Amino acid sequence: MIDLPSRIAAGVAAVSFVAAVAFPVQADTPAAEKQLRLARRLAVTDTAEAKAAFDRALELDPDGPWADDALLESVLLDGPPATPAALGGIDEARRDAWLARLSRVSATADRGREARRWASVLHLVPQPGRDARAARRGFLELTSDPVDDTDAAQARTWLGWVDSIEGRGAAAADAWTRVVADARDPEASRAACGHLADWFLRAERPRDALGWNERARGLGGGDDDFARLAWRQWQRIDGRPEGFRGSTAERLVDGLRGDLSIGRGAGNDRWIARFRDGVVERRRGDDPAATWSVTRLSAFAVDPYGRGFAASDREVFSLVDGGRVRLAEVGGFGAPRALAIDRNGVVWAIDRRGSKLARLTGAGVLEVVHEDRSARWIDLEAALDGPVAVDGKTGRLQRFDRDGRPSVGIDAPGRPVALALDAADWTYALDARAKRVEVRSSQGALREQIDLTSLGIVRPEALAVDPDGGLVVYDADGGVVKRFP
Repeated sequence: MIDLPSRIAAGVAAVSFVAAVAFPVQADTPAAEKQLRLARRLAVTDTAEAKAAFDRALELDPDGPWADDALLESVLLDGPPATPAALGGIDEARRDAWLARLSRVSATADRGREARRWASVLHLVPQPGRDARAARRGFLELTSDPVDDTDAAQARTWLGWVDSIEGRGAAAADAWTRVVADARDPEASRAACGHLADWFLRAERPRDALGWNERARGLGGGDDDFARLAWRQWQRIDGRPEGFRGSTAERLVDGLRGDLSIGRGAGNDRWIARFRDGVVERRRGDDPAATWSVTRLSAFAVDPYGRGFAASDREVFSLVDGGRVRLAEVGGFGAPRALAIDRNGVVWAIDRRGSKLARLTGAGVLEVVHEDRSARWIDLEAALDGPVAVDGKTGRLQRFDRDGRPSVGIDAPGRPVALALDAADWTYALDARAKRVEVRSSQGALREQIDLTSLGIVRPEALAVDPDGGLVVYDADGGVVKRFP
């Protein structure tokens, strides 16, 4: 007897299997090309629609001749970081999504070199535990390739930047000088001139720094804030500091109270952390652009990319729009007294007692790298070559190397309450009792003493330094933050 229903069911299953296995969806190369052209037109006016069109082109022909273009251009559509200053605007999830797409671009295809360059750049996005070796390898491959084109020039510029943040200053300067001499890519040449200007400023050669900044300006770059800071440094080295004028002070924020920390964000944003209230604000002009409430706020810092970080008695976290991202539990280290974040994304902290320096590892642990039981560090900043702490009892400035080992100690008598660095890594130590700010070079030479009383400051308690060298001071008398240009 024939079991008809079973035979029918089996037949249907077999047909379904054949349909799924024997008749796959065919690639449609002409349609993929059409979608790619549509995506390129849409990219001018509508990013969301363009992104969907790039994705559709990939779906139509995942392994076809237009796939690499769709993969790479969908990443470029989102605006990956074109300069080191833009690295801080990329979160980890976004970076990983871009890297996943770029990894699918054939290394031997027409756009393989461009994809490798962008992938190397993305490996430099500052995150705790970041390893720049993958970026360095990618840039070295491009610069060693016999094809010396735009990608090689861009890679050589980035390679110089990697060398600079890892302490190979001479190698960095050589790379940038070659980029400028080769003049293969105007964008790379402009960036290299800017990097050379910064390098000479850190070497305390402000005249050369100004010259390279002007050369960058001739290529469509240059930085007015940088030029202003270089000029200030030049005058200080010559023993003729121009000082500041209270009559030109700008009142940034009024009505504050209690202990606070101030910092400069990206663009014209400013950060203010109020420890008594447990509130952190990122302000744009007169109004808060974003606000975070932090229970038992103990420390706050702004990294070189303008991002905010904070700590409580329980955790260390970064502040992002809409919330915060936990980086570590403080554990036995306790509530940090101060934080500092360097250009590599490394988070440094000192403990409440002020005798331990810790570094946040990629595993999310505050690892003590140095302890000095005689120290009473009260503030911390991150220079290019390592963190800098100031002792609130003796005034001593202690610089550390990139591994947290003591390097240069500078005796600077006084009772500082706060520390700041400018873009050349010179230190600004605020002595509240003397109502004075001492400006010292990266090697510890005293370059200027700023009398805050003459500027109308009554109770100075916090300070920051703007990119142009302008001084920002919090006066607890009246609760006002003032900027002296």
